[in-house]
Amino acid sequence: MIASVITVTTSPTLLVAATANATRTIYIEPVGGDIHIGGSTVTTTTGLVTKKDVTSTIDLPPVNALYAVTGTGTVTIRILQPEGDF
Repeated sequence: MIASVITVTTSPTLLVAATANATRTIYIEPVGGDIHIGGSTVTTTTGLVTKKDVTSTIDLPPVNALYAVTGTGTVTIRILQPEGDF
């Protein structure tokens, strides 16, 4: 597994890039603030709310990337994803 930390802003921020063939299980945990997740055009209106300090599991299908935004300021996201060639 690969662990990383990404800072999310009020603009769509890439969390996990798309792969050609693999469905992956992704774990995300926003630290200190809520985020909204979705595709490259995610907004606080259209995105799925992910609550601060709660670990969420997402099954990310092939050819899909995961983005996030926050309503104000910045939020740190902890991410855990599979390692390997996809």
